[in-house]
This record gives sequence, C-alpha cells and structure tokens, in this order.
Amino acid sequence: MNKLRVLDGTTLKIIAAVTMLIDHIGFIFFPGQMVYRAIGRIAMPCFAFCVAEGCIYTRDRRQYLLRLFLFGLITEIPFDLAFYHRVFYPNYQNIMFTLFLAVLGITLYEWIPNVFAGSLCLAGCAALAYIFHCDYRFFAVFAVYIYYFLKKYDLWIRELAGTGFLILSRTKGMHAYVFLSLIPLLLYNGKKGPGLKWFFYLFYPGHLLVLYLLKRYM
Repeated sequence: MNKLRVLDGTTLKIIAAVTMLIDHIGFIFFPGQMVYRAIGRIAMPCFAFCVAEGCIYTRDRRQYLLRLFLFGLITEIPFDLAFYHRVFYPNYQNIMFTLFLAVLGITLYEWIPNVFAGSLCLAGCAALAYIFHCDYRFFAVFAVYIYYFLKKYDLWIRELAGTGFLILSRTKGMHAYVFLSLIPLLLYNGKKGPGLKWFFYLFYPGHLLVLYLLKRYM
C-alpha cells in the first residue's frame, strides 16, 4: 500500500482545488450536468483532511484560526456573487467558516481540561455550522474531527473513517459520489510537499470572483 502513496499534501490540495473548480463551473454554467457535480465531491473530504493535517502540524494554531476566519470574510462577497448574484446573502456561508469552526472546536477541546466541557465545545461548533448555514454544515466539521482525532492511527484508518462517515451520511443526489475522494486520499503519503499555502487561500475567493465575472459578462 505504501508504494501506491505518491501524493504529497500540496498535490492533494491541488486535486481538491481543481475538482472544486470543476464543481463550481458545473453549478454556475452547466447546472443540469451531474458529471461536474460528481467530480466536485472529491474536493471537500480532501480539504477537510488537509485541515486536520494542518491542525496536527501547524506551529501556531491561533494564526491558523485567524487565516481561516479572515479568508472566510474575504471570500463571502465573491461566494455570494457567484452563487446567489448578491453582494451579501446571509442565508448561506462559505466553507472557510465551516473549516474555521472545525479547527476552533478542536482547539477549545484541547485547551479545556474538562473532557465533558471540551466535548460540548466540539458539539457546539458543529451546531454553529448548522445554525449559520455554513457550506456542508456539520458534515464537514465532523469529518475534520474524525480525521484529526484518529491521528495516532495509520493514515488509511483515518482516511476510511472520516470519508466513510461522509459516505454513510451523504447519500442523496450528487453527494452519493463522495466515495470518489478516497482515490486521492488513499494515495496521500503523509509528506507536506512544497506548501503553496497562500496560493490555496487566495484561490478560493479568486476563482469564485472570476467565475462570477465570466457568467455576468459572457
């Protein structure tokens, strides 16, 4: 199995970014074509896994949280323009906020000495993702939790457990294709790769803005 693990963390993020782009192209330009949306189901589990890895290896969790939150704010206008044709649409939030809540829940759990209180924080952050209608809601939050809290186990156990949760809980329509994310995840070798951190942060709002402008002016 280890011989097949040829993807480092940067390559995994590139695959997630490309499949997300394909998904959003399908949503905006070809809404009736399921193939775009099916390919797009690869993206979220890969990003969720990479965020869990980020929680494990980051040197400064507070800076990590700040980046996720700030880019959530930066992305919100392009997100709303691309998907809802409004500068501000309060009924749905982009996935940066979902991932921020996942990392916040993990951080609070580890900071609070009482296990019960820490567990309430985990559940509370997942609930906030649902209440504020963050993209993928608590499904993405719980996926990050599973990928992270199984960090002492082999990679394949973490990948199968977290993605298995999504496969079992997201079974309707395009979400039924989330199993495709196991292909790149099981090829991940645990190495960081070149990084390109800021590229991925900027790519999310950037590609949404470009797609919105193309849709409006084509």
